[in-house]
Amino acid sequence: MTTLPAEKPYFTTRELRDAGVSANQLTRLVRAGTLHRVVSGLYSTRPSRREHLLRALLHQRPDLVFPGCGLADKSAPR
Repeated sequence: MTTLPAEKPYFTTRELRDAGVSANQLTRLVRAGTLHRVVSGLYSTRPSRREHLLRALLHQRPDLVFPGCGLADKSAPR
């Protein structure tokens, strides 16, 4: 199995498949706690907290805006 890059905390199902992760491997990674399902089709290497969830959603949908939560600066590291 391909090692997931540490500097990238979020992965779409497509990115994982392109990296050589099969559906069975993905299931095992989630069960083992290596990956965490954030929303359908989006996984994180970190357990979800509010800010991680919002950043993950921005990764999947960069057009979203979350007023008043401090995530307006899209140049901030994700």
